[in-house]
Amino acid sequence: MDFGDDAFTAFLVHPDQPALDRSIDLPVLESHPPVRVRIPADEAMEIYELVTADDWPREAIYRYIGRESSAS
Repeated sequence: MDFGDDAFTAFLVHPDQPALDRSIDLPVLESHPPVRVRIPADEAMEIYELVTADDWPREAIYRYIGRESSAS
């Protein structure tokens, strides 16, 4: 497997607001899924934590855990 050449589908789940659920494609950078992903949103980063990756490296499911300010 050439890391970075392939992509996986990250399902981003918002338990309290299902209308915000979505999926995005991210690059496969290692032999295992990232434990957390940060997605740019407005002037902050949305943080998601790995729930399961039973079908890795095709897809993984992440749960929304909060936002962090991108301001320094």
